[in-house]
Amino acid sequence: MTRVSLLLWLLLGCGGLWGAAAPVAAQDAPPASGEAAAVPDSLRNHDTSQPIDIEARSAEIRQRENQVVFEGAVRAVQGVLQLDADRLIALFSADTDQAERVEARGNVVIRSARRAARGAWAIYDVAARRVTMGGPVTFSQETGDRLTADRLVVDLETGLWQFEGADAAGVSGEFAVPDAPQ
Repeated sequence: MTRVSLLLWLLLGCGGLWGAAAPVAAQDAPPASGEAAAVPDSLRNHDTSQPIDIEARSAEIRQRENQVVFEGAVRAVQGVLQLDADRLIALFSADTDQAERVEARGNVVIRSARRAARGAWAIYDVAARRVTMGGPVTFSQETGDRLTADRLVVDLETGLWQFEGADAAGVSGEFAVPDAPQ
């Protein structure tokens, strides 16, 4: 495995990439309605200035395309947030060395201490502060609660999570019911 730390990103001139990108994680509770909800404080309070460790079987810097590509069992960790994927591509501006877009492809899992979102792909649009995940997406909590949709769009500015279905099946959910007090 290749280990890369935030220091390497800074040396490559990509220091802005992960400072804003980390909140990709599906950190908070699923929507009560199955469609959309406000994100609790835990995602908003995530410290994006923490160092990020990236492990992958290989890493390639493509200067002409302004890309850094990590492949093979990619794992990016920042604090309690973790992203796993087959491939991670960071695209950055040639003018400012700031990240414009981060793409995760293949077996994407974004998890925190008690929650996880799984899909085929995820894209973080840095300027829009929006994460889109698809393929279908399954969001689950340690309580056993689960939502399944074709797409998940998280607006990091407003804290709105939207679970979208592409067909008549729409969005489905399964929720644990606590035992009645005795």
